[in-house]
Amino acid sequence: MNWIWIVVVLAIILIGLVISRFSYQILLKFYNKFDNYIPSINSSSKDVVESISRGLDLNITVIRRGKNLENSYRPNGNIIFLSNDVIDNKSVAAISAALHEVGHAIQNKNRSKIFKFHGKLALINRVTSYLIAPLLIFLIISLIALNNITNIVAISFIGLFWLINFVTRIILIILERQASNNAIKVIKQFEIFNEDEIKIAKKLYNKALLTYVGGIFANILKVLRGINNLF
Repeated sequence: MNWIWIVVVLAIILIGLVISRFSYQILLKFYNKFDNYIPSINSSSKDVVESISRGLDLNITVIRRGKNLENSYRPNGNIIFLSNDVIDNKSVAAISAALHEVGHAIQNKNRSKIFKFHGKLALINRVTSYLIAPLLIFLIISLIALNNITNIVAISFIGLFWLINFVTRIILIILERQASNNAIKVIKQFEIFNEDEIKIAKKLYNKALLTYVGGIFANILKVLRGINNLF
């Protein structure tokens, strides 16, 4: 029966690698498809966010950020950063992307436990993500050199970092799903989109969430690239 579990694990890893490799391209293709779809509200993403901020008493400040599709929410200062391709855009895709960040602002206002918890682990997640790949490459070199003590140390650190990284990624997926659900509630409450446009927003959020699922396996891709560079 052990071989069955091995096959299952390898299949999961393979599917994860495919998701990690192509999820962003799938998201970008879908976003671009509806980037010219203008809803009847006919307002820019910034105007929509500010209107909702006033309606829900969120006190959000909207700031322009240069890189495309790099929107984010910063609880310190209650700031939503919207990229150049989103902030003045009136499309369903752009407004949906902006409202996802409003979803995070709602999490912060409601003192969501998962929002606070992930904030504390964010730095640890970045550090472990950065270190896992070089440690795995180091382990492979160590295995070739047959240095048992070094192998044990490397495996221990890799296991610890991967566990921390995995847990924070799972929390991130839950966090992003909750923010998207908040955004959909806001869209319905303020009647921003019609039913067909709400379906588009939901699909966009699902494809965006897929990129976070792929992030769990992103370190494996980093290792494969590192090995390829070595040889």
